[in-house]
Amino acid sequence: MDRWRAWENELPNLSVIKLNRCYTPPDVNPETASRQLHIFCDASGRIYGAVAYLRTEDETHIVHTSFVMARSRVAPKKQLSMPRLELSAALAGAQLSSLLQQELTLPLEDIVLWSDSTTVLTWLKSESCRYKVFVGTRVAQIRTLTDVDQWRYVDTKNNAADDLTRGKSLLSLSQPCRWRDGPPFLYASPDLWPAFPPALAEDSSELKKSSFCGIVTVELADIPDLGKYKSMEASMEASKQLCDGAAKDDGPVELTADQRAEIELHLFQRAQKSSFPEEWGALKDGKELPRGSRLLQLSPEWDADDQVIRVGGRLRHAEGIPLFTKHPIVLDPAHHVTKLLIHALWSRKILDSAWSTGCPQTSASMF
Repeated sequence: MDRWRAWENELPNLSVIKLNRCYTPPDVNPETASRQLHIFCDASGRIYGAVAYLRTEDETHIVHTSFVMARSRVAPKKQLSMPRLELSAALAGAQLSSLLQQELTLPLEDIVLWSDSTTVLTWLKSESCRYKVFVGTRVAQIRTLTDVDQWRYVDTKNNAADDLTRGKSLLSLSQPCRWRDGPPFLYASPDLWPAFPPALAEDSSELKKSSFCGIVTVELADIPDLGKYKSMEASMEASKQLCDGAAKDDGPVELTADQRAEIELHLFQRAQKSSFPEEWGALKDGKELPRGSRLLQLSPEWDADDQVIRVGGRLRHAEGIPLFTKHPIVLDPAHHVTKLLIHALWSRKILDSAWSTGCPQTSASMF
């Protein structure tokens, strides 16, 4: 109640507050004068906002400043950290800059935005995607409305927006003051304006938490040169040794059923990619085969699960028939893998289209 009465008692002083609405003195030639818009931003625990001044320098290098506009907001009820409030003030300054550029009819040579928060200035010079939603969204908005190079550091002592956050009595506003005329350094040469302090460590509390997701893939190049081997079994054992990093003299290699199936599949993938590189790439990408492809008569299909080309056809609708029977894997009869496969089948005296190697049955079509 005491604060209310103190404010009420000040109301008569409103009549003594005067602001020149002419931004430049009458004796300044508007054709030769240069104009800059300076916007100061600041925040406190209760309020944040921005204030704008027009800096005019005539042909004799005499500087005039004038109050243009201020904008303030009450801080949210949900308590925010000071860096976030300072960022909200910077956004208010960017919005004020955008508004004045639309409304002012005077040509502006430059626009400078000032903040005393080194954290905010660091955020503005970084990519918004690095930060959490609150910071990232506002940084992106500010970068849309302003150019990063327009932002500069000002110490709190020279930040005119500090008066906005602390409040001033009406009587003090009627006297010459920083709020009415802008900070004194605006009258000096730009070389004497506040400089950015030494680089500080970045506040990591607003950075997004990153996670690493790794995938291990088996490259076809991890399979040895199959031309060295005269049997399917030998090539599979060599592939297992290469994957395990075992030496050749470490003794016989024992393969489980799952390992056999996996290595066989890798051998077929390598054979297909070597024999039908264009068809492999086209089917994998969902494109049509080249007109002269040898595989067209087989109506080939891409098996996305096994990453191989299979024979197509109407048997896909048949029920009760295994996949390797309906859609056998396509192999080139001239490829060494195919020859090793035929030799393995012949040695087992299995001359059917379906064959077994002690693991889940697989079938191949050779043409």
